[in-house]
Amino acid sequence: MANLGESETVLGAIPQQRILNSVKQKNSKKLNGLRFPFDRTTDGYFSKMSDVDVVKSNLRQLIMTEPGERVMLPDFGCPLRSLLFAPFDRELVSEMRERIERAILTYLPTVRILGLDVIPLDDYASNGISTLKIVLNCKILDIADSAFTVKVTL
Repeated sequence: MANLGESETVLGAIPQQRILNSVKQKNSKKLNGLRFPFDRTTDGYFSKMSDVDVVKSNLRQLIMTEPGERVMLPDFGCPLRSLLFAPFDRELVSEMRERIERAILTYLPTVRILGLDVIPLDDYASNGISTLKIVLNCKILDIADSAFTVKVTL
């Protein structure tokens, strides 16, 4: 058994300093992921991202994916494109908010929505469907000072 310094307080058989260090490591989670779309880097094959960038990318992918588009996860996504033909009013914004919140709770439960704006745009997509801009203000639950904004155009 290692010798304990005189200043260390022992809780059971484990020094208090070791417990504090393990708590610090546990609370300082680091999120890692691959950058999408995939690209090559000079030091490796795939570009990587971390922390808030990973969550932003995941949110964009979740909102822009219609259920049924993702292989092996047929329910993944947020069914918003069908709402693009509806008249823009409070019911539409409420329905979109509900669908976005349900998708985030299901697939990204560590993200909390702080604010959601749906803005109609005057331009049209290449297929003639009107477009909307969704602006999400979010926060990651386990990480302090992690508020960020994600903008998605549908």
